[in-house]
Amino acid sequence: VQMQQEEAERQRQAEEKEMRVAHSQELRMQIGAREEKAYQERRDFLEEGNSVRASIGSERKKLENIKTRKIGELQKTGVPEKYWAELARKKISI
Repeated sequence: VQMQQEEAERQRQAEEKEMRVAHSQELRMQIGAREEKAYQERRDFLEEGNSVRASIGSERKKLENIKTRKIGELQKTGVPEKYWAELARKKISI
């Protein structure tokens, strides 16, 4: 009788240990998935920032080209400097 109880106790402990191991593995998988998701979100956020910065840079360059072309046109048509000098000094802010 005592041997049966000891055997039953060992089996119960083995099952509990197996359940704990399975649970810890599941938790580790969840933690890994959550870390990967956070890492991907951070990568996406930084990538979006880079693309926004690039679009702002191209927009600024486009406006600088327009400004330069317009000043050149005003100079060619003989407009006095006092009228186009303000445009030349104007900073482009986006």
